[in-house]
This record gives sequence, structure tokens and C-alpha cells, in this order.
Amino acid sequence: AVVDYHRAIADAGGVPVIAFQTPFVDYPAGTLAGLATIPSVVALKDAAFNVDRTVELLEEAEKTPIKVLTGNDTFILEAMLMGCTGALIGFAGTATAELVRMHALAEAGKITEAYDIWNNALGPLARICWRRPLRDYRVRMKYALVRQGVIPCDAARLPQPLRDFALLARFD
Repeated sequence: AVVDYHRAIADAGGVPVIAFQTPFVDYPAGTLAGLATIPSVVALKDAAFNVDRTVELLEEAEKTPIKVLTGNDTFILEAMLMGCTGALIGFAGTATAELVRMHALAEAGKITEAYDIWNNALGPLARICWRRPLRDYRVRMKYALVRQGVIPCDAARLPQPLRDFALLARFD
């Protein structure tokens, strides 16, 4: 079903396709091999928030031309070090320059320096913004962006909560 679904999208769209695995849609073993039969499927965004599953996907991807992008905002650096070729993450909307710097350091083999950025700046913020319930990440990200001066207001549209009071207490 997963392969048929993506084949229909590929046939209709005529553009490169990135498959998307979430904690709610876990592709069974062998899915990447099936997706690799569709030339326009170029990558898989792994956002299952499961380190073991990321490792399994990376091992499976080695036998295909499909790249694995991390969508796991709470372990971005680790996913890159495990072999993800990039990231497709909501967290990139904040601290973008530091994410790019961290990635460059990791690519250059400067792992200690990359971990300094992750452990002292990005990781704590990612774990606050992307904690459970995951569906409320938008409110937390908006608040972080307000605190950084990127946007003027943290109001979210319904049905999102207006404010995450636990986050406010942690930041203030």
C-alpha cells in the first residue's frame, strides 16, 4: 500500500518525491526497497522519533538510492552522525545559523565542536519545543521565535492552545 500510494503520487506529479514516516505511520521493513523501484522517490523523511528505527532505515537505505533525511527534531545531530544525509525539520525555523554551523562541523569530523552547539544551545531548545504532546510544537516554536525577536506575536490559530504555560515558566 505504501509503495502503491507513492507510485500514484509520482505518476501524477512528475516531480521528485520525499516519502514521510511519522510515529503514526511506521513503514514496514522492505518498504525502502519497494520505494526504490519508483525513480522519482529520492528520499525518506524519518520523523518517527525512534533512534532504533532510524538505524534500521539507514541500514535498509544503504541498499537503495534513497536518501534518509532526519525529521527527528530532538536528536538532529545524532541522526546526522548515524548517517542521515540531511534534515527536513520544523526546528530549522529557529536557530538556523547554529544548525548550519553544527552540520558543517559534523561533516568536517569536528564532532566535539558540533556537540558543544547541540548540548549547550540547540538540544535543550529542541527538547522543549518538540516534547509531548508533539502536536503542540507550533505554540512552543512560536513562543521561542518571539523570544528571539523573529516574529512579533506568539498567538496560534485554534485548535492550538493559546499558550503553553509550562514552556513560559521554563523560559522566564
